[in-house]
Amino acid sequence: MRLKKLEARARPRRYFQSRLRTRLVYPHGRPWHVVFVRPVAGMLTVAAVMGAGTSVYAYSSEDVLPSHPLYPVRQTLERVEERIAFSNTHRANLERKILLRRVREAELMEVRRMRIGPQDIERMMRAMQEAIDIGEKLPPPLQNQHDQMVAQAELQHAKLIERVLSAGGNGENAKVERLMKRELGNLGERIEKMDERRRRTYENLLIRRAAMMRKMPWRIENGNVFVIPPADINIEPFAPTSVNDLEQRLQEAEVFITEPSIEGSVSVSETFERLMEPMDGSSSEIRTLFMQEPDNKFELKTTR
Repeated sequence: MRLKKLEARARPRRYFQSRLRTRLVYPHGRPWHVVFVRPVAGMLTVAAVMGAGTSVYAYSSEDVLPSHPLYPVRQTLERVEERIAFSNTHRANLERKILLRRVREAELMEVRRMRIGPQDIERMMRAMQEAIDIGEKLPPPLQNQHDQMVAQAELQHAKLIERVLSAGGNGENAKVERLMKRELGNLGERIEKMDERRRRTYENLLIRRAAMMRKMPWRIENGNVFVIPPADINIEPFAPTSVNDLEQRLQEAEVFITEPSIEGSVSVSETFERLMEPMDGSSSEIRTLFMQEPDNKFELKTTR
């Protein structure tokens, strides 16, 4: 019994072993064959896999759409490409390619009168968020070019979603709108953390999403988003500078019935979440309006 206790006390703790391994390995860096050979070997592996006729077809054919049996092969090859991306620039190029591919897939489905479901919309949204995120790691000149290309792809994406909502049934539309609400919150959080230049690039994205959630048409003129209010609202189409500007102008046009408000301070991401709450027209409905303040916070006004 005493020997067992001594053995247990003498056995190195896992924390000690982990710290020792860290001190022994990391000061010497990664071996050269890991830094250089492994990415090359990975690319050669992908090339070998794609050399097979089936893989090439699955990866590149426009006939391989989400309902095709080989579509999972395409997704697997894309994940392998992401894993072996050897630089942020390479990864950014890849994420843009995947985003454009998702949009193209949906456009082909629309042309061929195939059903575009919420899962297809979500796939596009995920690709766009990945493309936006990797842009944060690029140097300024490349970052600007990357953001402009992602914004252009997002415009195609937004127009397609609008067409899907126009053609879809109530059940499908409700699912898509829930996805859009979640996406708007996620994008709001991302854009809130960006520098001023990147924020300006993606501001139109948020305005378009907010207008679509309000079921208001929009158009692009001279790089600005013009929102077209409903016919029963006495206001001309206008180009809001932000989501908050959109809400404020609608309030001034007496879109909402205002009463004494409860004020508080919320962040930009909370703005998008509350802005997108469904509206059923009931008298007990809570509608949230926001006005920008100098400290980049927002004054919350809740009306019933």
